[in-house]
Amino acid sequence: MAQSCKPEGSIEESLVNRALSFEFRTFMPGFLAIEDRMSMAHGMESRVPFLDNQLAEFAWSLPPRFKMEFAALKTPSSHMQTAEGKLVLRQAMESVLPREFTRLKKQGFSPPDENWFRGPSMNYVREILLDPKTRARPWFDHDVLNERLAEHFRGERNHRLLIWSLLSLEWLQRHFVDAG
Repeated sequence: MAQSCKPEGSIEESLVNRALSFEFRTFMPGFLAIEDRMSMAHGMESRVPFLDNQLAEFAWSLPPRFKMEFAALKTPSSHMQTAEGKLVLRQAMESVLPREFTRLKKQGFSPPDENWFRGPSMNYVREILLDPKTRARPWFDHDVLNERLAEHFRGERNHRLLIWSLLSLEWLQRHFVDAG
């Protein structure tokens, strides 16, 4: 399915398709595994109806301008403050659901818990953020990065959001910029 998401049109549309493809390939498997474990742990069987193959293929085939309003992207963090994402779904449901549901602001998944970046996963964080390729990037202050990682790994400070952001930035760089 993710291969159907080809960048097209404007720069904004290309970026939207690339971001959606990245999230689909990286975050979706984890979300589904967690959702399944959590529901089964409580004796519940759950479904994800919007992951129907035909519906998902159709959604991938739509141009990005039908998926969100680009005017909503003009302010910082507007994607979390507005109800402009999932535009086609919201419009399709307007005649079925009350307006308070179709215009709800986005509620994203929170970044990983601080313990994700301690213990066994510390090696993964080090492997990515201390890699020579990452260290060659001009936007990293290596002394500060080393200090923050050490504080986090020792349990002195919780830098999970910083670590998550830096890992995300580096993976986006590697998968979408370096890969061409």
